[in-house]
Amino acid sequence: MTHAFIRRILRIIPMLLCCFFLVLPAQAGQGQAVPAGALNPGDLHYLGAFRLPENGSDEAHFYSFGGEALAFNPRGDEGRGSLYYVGHNWHTSVAEISIPAPARSKNPADLPQARQLQPFTNIRGALFDRWAFEITRVGLEVVDNLLYFCWGSHYEPDTTFGTHGARSLDLSAPAPGAVCRIRTEPWTYATNDYLLAIPKAWSDQHLPGYDLASGRFRDGGWSGMGPALIALRGADVQTAAMDGLIPATPLILYDADFDNENAAKLDGYAEPDHFAGAAWVHTDTGGALIFAGTHGFGKSWYGFANGVVFSTWDEEGNEIYAEVPDPPYTQRGWWNDDFRPVLMLYNPEDLAKTAKGQMQPNHIQPYAFVDLREYMLKEQTELDQILLGDIAHDPARGMLYLLELMADGDKPIVHVFQVGK
Repeated sequence: MTHAFIRRILRIIPMLLCCFFLVLPAQAGQGQAVPAGALNPGDLHYLGAFRLPENGSDEAHFYSFGGEALAFNPRGDEGRGSLYYVGHNWHTSVAEISIPAPARSKNPADLPQARQLQPFTNIRGALFDRWAFEITRVGLEVVDNLLYFCWGSHYEPDTTFGTHGARSLDLSAPAPGAVCRIRTEPWTYATNDYLLAIPKAWSDQHLPGYDLASGRFRDGGWSGMGPALIALRGADVQTAAMDGLIPATPLILYDADFDNENAAKLDGYAEPDHFAGAAWVHTDTGGALIFAGTHGFGKSWYGFANGVVFSTWDEEGNEIYAEVPDPPYTQRGWWNDDFRPVLMLYNPEDLAKTAKGQMQPNHIQPYAFVDLREYMLKEQTELDQILLGDIAHDPARGMLYLLELMADGDKPIVHVFQVGK
Protein backbone atom coordinates (compact mmCIF):
# COMPACT_ATOMS: atom_id res chain seq x y z
CA MET A 1 0.00 0.00 0.00
CA THR A 2 1.55 3.28 -1.15
CA HIS A 3 1.89 6.44 0.91
CA ALA A 4 -0.24 8.29 -1.68
CA PHE A 5 -3.06 5.78 -1.25
CA ILE A 6 -2.89 6.09 2.55
CA ARG A 7 -3.05 9.88 2.34
CA ARG A 8 -6.12 9.69 0.13
CA ILE A 9 -7.86 7.31 2.55
CA LEU A 10 -7.09 9.59 5.51
CA ARG A 11 -8.47 12.52 3.58
CA ILE A 12 -11.85 10.96 2.73
CA ILE A 13 -12.55 9.18 6.07
CA PRO A 14 -13.75 12.38 7.86
CA MET A 15 -15.87 13.26 4.83
CA LEU A 16 -17.48 9.82 4.82
CA LEU A 17 -18.15 9.95 8.55
CA CYS A 18 -19.81 13.34 8.13
CA CYS A 19 -22.00 11.97 5.34
CA PHE A 20 -23.16 8.88 7.23
CA PHE A 21 -23.84 10.62 10.55
CA LEU A 22 -25.60 13.77 9.35
CA VAL A 23 -28.82 14.38 11.25
CA LEU A 24 -31.74 16.63 10.40
CA PRO A 25 -31.27 19.97 12.17
CA ALA A 26 -34.00 21.37 14.37
CA GLN A 27 -36.79 23.09 12.45
CA ALA A 28 -39.33 25.76 13.26
CA GLY A 29 -41.97 24.56 15.66
CA GLN A 30 -39.91 21.63 16.96
CA GLY A 31 -38.73 23.25 20.17
CA GLN A 32 -35.22 24.29 19.23
CA ALA A 33 -33.61 26.79 21.55
CA VAL A 34 -33.75 30.32 20.14
CA PRO A 35 -31.08 32.68 21.51
CA ALA A 36 -32.25 35.79 23.31
CA GLY A 37 -32.78 38.61 20.83
CA ALA A 38 -32.75 36.30 17.82
CA LEU A 39 -35.67 35.82 15.46
CA ASN A 40 -37.91 32.88 16.32
CA PRO A 41 -38.39 30.74 13.19
CA GLY A 42 -42.07 30.58 14.12
CA ASP A 43 -42.25 34.30 13.28
CA LEU A 44 -41.64 33.55 9.60
CA HIS A 45 -45.16 33.49 8.14
CA TYR A 46 -45.77 32.24 4.61
CA LEU A 47 -48.07 34.53 2.58
CA GLY A 48 -48.00 32.92 -0.86
CA ALA A 49 -46.26 33.46 -4.19
CA PHE A 50 -46.40 35.28 -7.51
CA ARG A 51 -45.17 34.76 -11.06
CA LEU A 52 -42.53 36.65 -12.99
CA PRO A 53 -43.43 38.57 -16.19
CA GLU A 54 -43.41 36.96 -19.61
CA ASN A 55 -40.12 36.41 -21.45
CA GLY A 56 -38.83 38.88 -24.00
CA SER A 57 -37.94 38.14 -27.60
CA ASP A 58 -34.49 36.61 -26.98
CA GLU A 59 -32.48 34.93 -24.20
CA ALA A 60 -30.93 38.20 -23.06
CA HIS A 61 -34.48 39.28 -22.15
CA PHE A 62 -35.62 36.00 -20.57
CA TYR A 63 -36.87 35.53 -17.02
CA SER A 64 -36.44 31.81 -17.69
CA PHE A 65 -33.25 30.10 -16.50
CA GLY A 66 -32.56 33.05 -14.18
CA GLY A 67 -32.73 33.83 -10.48
CA GLU A 68 -29.05 34.26 -9.69
CA ALA A 69 -29.74 37.55 -7.89
CA LEU A 70 -32.68 39.49 -6.45
CA ALA A 71 -32.77 42.86 -4.67
CA PHE A 72 -35.56 44.92 -3.11
CA ASN A 73 -35.93 48.58 -4.13
CA PRO A 74 -38.00 50.65 -1.66
CA ARG A 75 -38.28 53.50 -4.19
CA GLY A 76 -39.59 51.40 -7.04
CA ASP A 77 -43.12 51.33 -8.50
CA GLU A 78 -44.14 54.74 -7.18
CA GLY A 79 -42.95 54.00 -3.65
CA ARG A 80 -44.69 50.64 -3.33
CA GLY A 81 -41.41 48.80 -3.72
CA SER A 82 -40.04 46.67 -6.54
CA LEU A 83 -37.48 43.95 -7.22
CA TYR A 84 -34.36 43.91 -9.36
CA TYR A 85 -34.00 40.48 -10.95
CA VAL A 86 -31.15 38.80 -12.87
CA GLY A 87 -32.38 36.89 -15.89
CA HIS A 88 -31.06 34.07 -18.06
CA ASN A 89 -27.82 32.78 -16.54
CA TRP A 90 -25.88 32.99 -19.83
CA HIS A 91 -26.51 36.74 -20.08
CA THR A 92 -27.21 37.90 -16.48
CA SER A 93 -29.05 41.01 -17.60
CA VAL A 94 -31.00 42.94 -14.94
CA ALA A 95 -34.70 43.93 -15.02
CA GLU A 96 -36.96 45.66 -12.49
CA ILE A 97 -40.39 44.18 -11.70
CA SER A 98 -43.43 45.09 -9.61
CA ILE A 99 -44.52 43.18 -6.48
CA PRO A 100 -48.14 41.99 -6.68
CA ALA A 101 -50.03 40.75 -3.62
CA PRO A 102 -49.10 37.05 -3.25
CA ALA A 103 -51.62 34.20 -3.42
CA ARG A 104 -51.57 30.59 -2.27
CA SER A 105 -51.80 27.92 -4.95
CA LYS A 106 -49.76 24.95 -6.10
CA ASN A 107 -50.66 25.82 -9.69
CA PRO A 108 -48.48 28.66 -11.06
CA ALA A 109 -51.22 29.63 -13.52
CA ASP A 110 -53.43 30.64 -10.58
CA LEU A 111 -50.87 33.05 -9.12
CA PRO A 112 -50.74 36.81 -9.77
CA GLN A 113 -48.08 38.01 -12.19
CA ALA A 114 -45.56 40.82 -11.75
CA ARG A 115 -45.21 43.65 -14.27
CA GLN A 116 -41.94 44.63 -15.87
CA LEU A 117 -40.98 48.16 -14.78
CA GLN A 118 -37.54 48.44 -16.40
CA PRO A 119 -36.50 46.10 -19.24
CA PHE A 120 -33.55 43.76 -19.11
CA THR A 121 -30.31 45.70 -19.36
CA ASN A 122 -26.63 44.82 -19.38
CA ILE A 123 -25.60 46.95 -16.40
CA ARG A 124 -22.00 45.70 -16.52
CA GLY A 125 -20.93 47.64 -19.59
CA ALA A 126 -17.32 46.67 -20.29
CA LEU A 127 -16.35 46.37 -16.62
CA PHE A 128 -16.04 42.58 -16.67
CA ASP A 129 -14.85 41.98 -20.23
CA ARG A 130 -11.57 40.51 -18.94
CA TRP A 131 -13.43 37.76 -17.11
CA ALA A 132 -13.90 34.37 -18.75
CA PHE A 133 -17.24 33.68 -17.05
CA GLU A 134 -18.20 30.04 -16.61
CA ILE A 135 -21.31 29.46 -14.49
CA THR A 136 -21.66 33.12 -13.59
CA ARG A 137 -22.35 34.32 -10.03
CA VAL A 138 -24.13 37.62 -9.44
CA GLY A 139 -25.16 39.64 -6.41
CA LEU A 140 -27.44 42.70 -6.18
CA GLU A 141 -28.49 44.93 -3.28
CA VAL A 142 -30.03 48.40 -2.92
CA VAL A 143 -28.58 50.60 -0.17
CA ASP A 144 -29.72 54.21 0.10
CA ASN A 145 -30.15 55.36 -3.49
CA LEU A 146 -27.70 53.03 -5.23
CA LEU A 147 -27.78 49.56 -6.74
CA TYR A 148 -24.70 47.62 -5.61
CA PHE A 149 -23.62 44.65 -7.68
CA CYS A 150 -20.95 41.99 -7.96
CA TRP A 151 -20.02 39.47 -10.63
CA GLY A 152 -17.91 36.34 -10.40
CA SER A 153 -17.40 32.88 -11.82
CA HIS A 154 -17.97 29.42 -10.37
CA TYR A 155 -14.37 28.60 -11.36
CA GLU A 156 -12.36 31.61 -10.26
CA PRO A 157 -8.65 31.51 -9.41
CA ASP A 158 -7.01 34.33 -7.51
CA THR A 159 -7.51 37.48 -9.49
CA THR A 160 -6.64 41.14 -9.28
CA PHE A 161 -9.73 42.00 -11.35
CA GLY A 162 -12.50 44.10 -9.85
CA THR A 163 -15.64 42.33 -8.69
CA HIS A 164 -17.88 44.87 -6.86
CA GLY A 165 -19.44 48.14 -7.94
CA ALA A 166 -22.33 50.57 -7.47
CA ARG A 167 -24.58 52.34 -9.96
CA SER A 168 -27.80 54.29 -10.47
CA LEU A 169 -31.18 52.65 -9.84
CA ASP A 170 -32.04 53.76 -13.37
CA LEU A 171 -30.96 50.77 -15.45
CA SER A 172 -30.70 52.90 -18.58
CA ALA A 173 -28.01 55.10 -17.01
CA PRO A 174 -24.42 54.47 -18.18
CA ALA A 175 -22.43 51.77 -16.41
CA PRO A 176 -20.02 53.03 -13.72
CA GLY A 177 -16.41 53.59 -14.63
CA ALA A 178 -14.80 51.18 -12.18
CA VAL A 179 -15.26 48.05 -10.08
CA CYS A 180 -13.21 47.31 -6.98
CA ARG A 181 -12.04 44.10 -5.41
CA ILE A 182 -11.85 42.54 -1.98
CA ARG A 183 -8.70 40.83 -0.83
CA THR A 184 -9.19 37.25 -1.99
CA GLU A 185 -6.27 35.43 -0.39
CA PRO A 186 -7.11 33.48 1.71
CA TRP A 187 -10.73 34.27 0.84
CA THR A 188 -10.77 32.84 -2.67
CA TYR A 189 -14.36 31.98 -3.65
CA ALA A 190 -15.62 33.67 -0.45
CA THR A 191 -17.14 36.76 -2.11
CA ASN A 192 -18.97 38.04 -5.22
CA ASP A 193 -22.08 35.87 -5.14
CA TYR A 194 -24.73 37.18 -2.74
CA LEU A 195 -24.93 40.80 -1.52
CA LEU A 196 -26.99 42.08 1.43
CA ALA A 197 -27.46 45.20 3.53
CA ILE A 198 -26.28 45.21 7.14
CA PRO A 199 -28.91 46.78 9.45
CA LYS A 200 -27.75 50.23 10.54
CA ALA A 201 -28.66 49.62 14.19
CA TRP A 202 -26.32 46.60 14.30
CA SER A 203 -23.58 48.31 12.29
CA ASP A 204 -23.59 51.48 14.41
CA GLN A 205 -23.09 49.42 17.54
CA HIS A 206 -20.66 46.75 16.38
CA LEU A 207 -18.97 47.72 13.10
CA PRO A 208 -19.50 51.43 12.34
CA GLY A 209 -19.67 52.38 8.69
CA TYR A 210 -19.99 48.84 7.38
CA ASP A 211 -23.38 48.78 5.67
CA LEU A 212 -22.93 46.02 3.09
CA ALA A 213 -21.86 42.37 3.09
CA SER A 214 -20.75 40.04 0.33
CA GLY A 215 -20.20 36.31 0.34
CA ARG A 216 -20.43 32.94 -1.31
CA PHE A 217 -21.28 29.36 -0.37
CA ARG A 218 -20.42 27.12 -3.27
CA ASP A 219 -20.44 23.34 -3.47
CA GLY A 220 -17.29 21.36 -2.81
CA GLY A 221 -16.20 23.62 0.05
CA TRP A 222 -14.03 25.92 -2.07
CA SER A 223 -15.51 28.95 -0.30
CA GLY A 224 -14.91 27.23 3.03
CA MET A 225 -17.01 24.45 4.50
CA GLY A 226 -20.00 26.69 5.11
CA PRO A 227 -21.26 30.13 4.06
CA ALA A 228 -18.83 33.04 3.89
CA LEU A 229 -19.85 36.58 4.80
CA ILE A 230 -17.51 39.55 4.40
CA ALA A 231 -18.52 43.05 5.65
CA LEU A 232 -17.81 46.07 3.41
CA ARG A 233 -18.38 49.81 3.38
CA GLY A 234 -20.52 50.98 0.52
CA ALA A 235 -18.64 54.28 0.50
CA ASP A 236 -15.42 52.40 -0.29
CA VAL A 237 -17.09 50.60 -3.20
CA GLN A 238 -18.29 53.94 -4.61
CA THR A 239 -14.95 55.71 -4.47
CA ALA A 240 -12.49 52.94 -5.31
CA ALA A 241 -10.38 53.07 -8.46
CA MET A 242 -10.61 50.37 -11.10
CA ASP A 243 -9.49 47.07 -9.52
CA GLY A 244 -8.77 48.98 -6.30
CA LEU A 245 -8.50 46.96 -3.11
CA ILE A 246 -11.00 47.98 -0.41
CA PRO A 247 -11.09 47.14 3.33
CA ALA A 248 -13.20 44.18 4.41
CA THR A 249 -13.97 42.30 7.64
CA PRO A 250 -14.88 38.58 7.67
CA LEU A 251 -17.92 37.82 9.83
CA ILE A 252 -18.31 34.17 8.79
CA LEU A 253 -15.45 32.26 7.17
CA TYR A 254 -15.06 28.52 7.63
CA ASP A 255 -11.95 26.51 6.84
CA ALA A 256 -11.35 24.98 3.40
CA ASP A 257 -8.60 22.62 4.55
CA PHE A 258 -10.04 19.20 3.75
CA ASP A 259 -6.83 17.44 4.75
CA ASN A 260 -7.15 18.71 8.32
CA GLU A 261 -9.48 16.57 10.43
CA ASN A 262 -9.77 19.46 12.90
CA ALA A 263 -10.86 21.97 10.24
CA ALA A 264 -13.73 24.19 11.38
CA LYS A 265 -16.92 23.84 9.35
CA LEU A 266 -20.67 24.28 9.41
CA ASP A 267 -22.39 21.74 11.64
CA GLY A 268 -23.97 19.18 9.31
CA TYR A 269 -21.94 20.45 6.36
CA ALA A 270 -22.33 18.53 3.10
CA GLU A 271 -20.20 19.09 -0.02
CA PRO A 272 -23.26 19.53 -2.31
CA ASP A 273 -24.65 22.41 -0.19
CA HIS A 274 -25.48 25.48 -2.30
CA PHE A 275 -26.72 28.76 -0.81
CA ALA A 276 -27.10 31.59 -3.32
CA GLY A 277 -29.00 34.11 -1.21
CA ALA A 278 -28.83 35.91 2.12
CA ALA A 279 -30.72 38.65 3.96
CA TRP A 280 -30.19 40.27 7.36
CA VAL A 281 -33.48 40.99 9.13
CA HIS A 282 -33.98 43.19 12.19
CA THR A 283 -37.44 43.31 13.77
CA ASP A 284 -39.08 44.10 17.10
CA THR A 285 -39.34 40.36 17.73
CA GLY A 286 -35.68 39.62 17.04
CA GLY A 287 -33.08 39.59 14.30
CA ALA A 288 -31.36 37.00 12.15
CA LEU A 289 -28.96 36.61 9.28
CA ILE A 290 -30.89 34.31 6.95
CA PHE A 291 -29.30 32.20 4.23
CA ALA A 292 -31.54 30.59 1.60
CA GLY A 293 -30.42 27.55 -0.32
CA THR A 294 -30.22 23.82 -0.81
CA HIS A 295 -28.93 21.64 2.03
CA GLY A 296 -27.90 18.02 1.60
CA PHE A 297 -28.77 15.19 3.99
CA GLY A 298 -27.47 11.62 3.93
CA LYS A 299 -24.58 10.32 1.83
CA SER A 300 -22.64 12.73 -0.40
CA TRP A 301 -20.58 11.94 -3.49
CA TYR A 302 -18.98 13.67 -6.46
CA GLY A 303 -20.12 12.18 -9.70
CA PHE A 304 -23.56 11.56 -11.13
CA ALA A 305 -27.12 11.53 -9.78
CA ASN A 306 -27.50 7.76 -10.13
CA GLY A 307 -24.82 7.20 -7.49
CA VAL A 308 -21.84 6.67 -9.80
CA VAL A 309 -18.73 8.21 -8.22
CA PHE A 310 -16.65 10.11 -10.76
CA SER A 311 -13.23 9.04 -9.54
CA THR A 312 -11.81 6.37 -7.24
CA TRP A 313 -8.28 5.08 -6.58
CA ASP A 314 -6.58 1.75 -6.99
CA GLU A 315 -4.18 0.19 -4.48
CA GLU A 316 -1.23 2.12 -5.96
CA GLY A 317 -3.03 5.43 -5.52
CA ASN A 318 -3.80 5.91 -9.21
CA GLU A 319 -7.02 7.76 -9.94
CA ILE A 320 -9.64 5.86 -11.95
CA TYR A 321 -12.36 7.81 -13.75
CA ALA A 322 -15.85 6.45 -14.24
CA GLU A 323 -17.60 6.47 -17.60
CA VAL A 324 -20.37 9.02 -18.02
CA PRO A 325 -23.74 7.28 -17.46
CA ASP A 326 -26.53 7.32 -20.00
CA PRO A 327 -29.04 10.19 -19.99
CA PRO A 328 -30.57 11.65 -17.89
CA TYR A 329 -27.61 11.10 -15.54
CA THR A 330 -24.92 12.92 -17.53
CA GLN A 331 -24.65 16.00 -15.26
CA ARG A 332 -21.48 15.74 -13.19
CA GLY A 333 -21.31 17.45 -9.81
CA TRP A 334 -21.83 17.04 -6.07
CA TRP A 335 -24.87 14.94 -5.11
CA ASN A 336 -26.70 13.88 -1.96
CA ASP A 337 -29.23 11.22 -1.07
CA ASP A 338 -31.63 13.97 0.00
CA PHE A 339 -31.65 17.63 -1.11
CA ARG A 340 -33.93 20.04 0.75
CA PRO A 341 -34.76 23.75 0.36
CA VAL A 342 -34.00 25.47 3.66
CA LEU A 343 -33.50 28.76 5.44
CA MET A 344 -30.49 28.82 7.76
CA LEU A 345 -30.54 31.37 10.63
CA TYR A 346 -27.54 32.93 12.40
CA ASN A 347 -27.70 35.01 15.58
CA PRO A 348 -26.64 38.67 15.03
CA GLU A 349 -25.11 38.69 18.53
CA ASP A 350 -22.70 35.96 17.39
CA LEU A 351 -21.82 38.08 14.35
CA ALA A 352 -21.09 40.95 16.72
CA LYS A 353 -18.56 38.72 18.48
CA THR A 354 -16.77 37.85 15.24
CA ALA A 355 -16.75 41.52 14.22
CA LYS A 356 -15.04 42.46 17.50
CA GLY A 357 -12.62 39.53 17.49
CA GLN A 358 -14.30 37.84 20.47
CA MET A 359 -15.11 34.77 18.33
CA GLN A 360 -13.26 33.37 15.34
CA PRO A 361 -15.33 33.62 12.12
CA ASN A 362 -14.88 29.88 11.53
CA HIS A 363 -16.49 28.94 14.90
CA ILE A 364 -19.87 30.60 14.46
CA GLN A 365 -22.85 28.26 13.91
CA PRO A 366 -26.51 28.74 12.89
CA TYR A 367 -29.16 28.35 15.58
CA ALA A 368 -31.98 27.04 13.35
CA PHE A 369 -32.81 25.50 10.00
CA VAL A 370 -36.27 25.92 8.47
CA ASP A 371 -37.38 23.24 5.99
CA LEU A 372 -39.36 24.86 3.13
CA ARG A 373 -40.52 21.75 1.26
CA GLU A 374 -44.19 22.29 2.09
CA TYR A 375 -44.20 25.62 0.24
CA MET A 376 -42.42 24.52 -2.94
CA LEU A 377 -44.40 24.32 -6.20
CA LYS A 378 -42.06 22.20 -8.31
CA GLU A 379 -42.21 18.45 -7.84
CA GLN A 380 -38.63 17.61 -6.91
CA THR A 381 -36.81 14.84 -8.79
CA GLU A 382 -33.55 13.00 -8.20
CA LEU A 383 -31.91 15.27 -10.79
CA ASP A 384 -32.62 18.50 -8.90
CA GLN A 385 -29.52 19.63 -6.99
CA ILE A 386 -30.11 23.42 -6.73
CA LEU A 387 -33.62 24.30 -5.57
CA LEU A 388 -33.52 27.96 -4.49
CA GLY A 389 -32.13 31.19 -5.91
CA ASP A 390 -31.60 34.51 -4.17
CA ILE A 391 -33.61 36.13 -1.37
CA ALA A 392 -34.50 39.84 -0.95
CA HIS A 393 -35.67 41.77 2.10
CA ASP A 394 -38.05 44.70 2.54
CA PRO A 395 -37.19 45.95 6.06
CA ALA A 396 -39.97 48.56 6.24
CA ARG A 397 -42.76 46.06 5.62
CA GLY A 398 -40.97 43.04 7.05
CA MET A 399 -41.17 41.00 3.83
CA LEU A 400 -38.87 38.33 2.44
CA TYR A 401 -38.96 37.48 -1.26
CA LEU A 402 -37.48 34.06 -2.15
CA LEU A 403 -36.89 32.54 -5.59
CA GLU A 404 -37.79 28.89 -6.19
CA LEU A 405 -35.97 27.89 -9.37
CA MET A 406 -37.67 26.24 -12.36
CA ALA A 407 -41.05 26.26 -10.58
CA ASP A 408 -43.07 27.89 -13.40
CA GLY A 409 -41.83 25.94 -16.39
CA ASP A 410 -38.33 27.30 -16.93
CA LYS A 411 -38.97 30.39 -14.78
CA PRO A 412 -38.59 30.84 -11.02
CA ILE A 413 -41.52 31.59 -8.72
CA VAL A 414 -41.28 34.33 -6.07
CA HIS A 415 -42.38 33.14 -2.60
CA VAL A 416 -43.28 35.75 0.00
CA PHE A 417 -42.84 35.54 3.79
CA GLN A 418 -43.84 38.03 6.48
CA VAL A 419 -41.18 38.42 9.19
CA GLY A 420 -42.42 39.14 12.71
CA LYS A 421 -45.61 38.60 14.70
